[in-house]
Amino acid sequence: MAELEIDGTLELTPELLENILGDVFVDGTYTLYLQATDEHNFASDIIELEFTFSEIDLPGPEILSLAGIYGLDTYPDAITLPTAASRQLSVTVDGLVDSPELTTDIGDISYTIADESLLEISDEGLVTATGV
Repeated sequence: MAELEIDGTLELTPELLENILGDVFVDGTYTLYLQATDEHNFASDIIELEFTFSEIDLPGPEILSLAGIYGLDTYPDAITLPTAASRQLSVTVDGLVDSPELTTDIGDISYTIADESLLEISDEGLVTATGV
């Protein structure tokens, strides 16, 4: 199992947690139960740690706050698609240099389409032409 570092910290890497799980992580919420045991076999209380594993780095609340203040910059402003073709939108914080993409499935950002018989759009901003 995991060993404490000299400074008393414990690093729980994805590799270590997958070893404990006995399988690879898929995106989702997990609960880890931790209990420390000392050299005299005295055990601590069990603590419960819930965490979410995601292959996608989601932007932090500070980026979403800046988006609320400065607005969003979407690219492209307009697209033309033949039927069944797709185009990914790029959404960033307006004016923020090195802004992360905000096209991941974030609850505070949603997309709307005026005519859903012509287009579909995913929670991640992928636009697909469906009709004529």
